[in-house]
Amino acid sequence: MAAGFMSRRTRRPLGKSTLQRYHDSWANFFTHQTGGRAAPVRSLTTEALELFASSRMRVDEVSSSTVNRDLTAIQSFVRWLREKHPHALPVPPRFDKHA
Repeated sequence: MAAGFMSRRTRRPLGKSTLQRYHDSWANFFTHQTGGRAAPVRSLTTEALELFASSRMRVDEVSSSTVNRDLTAIQSFVRWLREKHPHALPVPPRFDKHA
């Protein structure tokens, strides 16, 4: 397991399945972005999240709960980004659940 990945809630190391889920969620997100992995962090907007959610359900034919898990992984990254690099996102995106 990768060192340093701790749950903010339980303060314990994240499990392998959680880390894999985060990895998969980010891969799904980049698949649906115009620039893929080269997309700048500033492109992470509320509108981009809405497009991602609708595209993921329409194109990948997954349920809204799967999309919500993807958004949770992205939300964790945004939380970390706000703490470590507060100016990276001029306007933090909103995370409205698409359930």
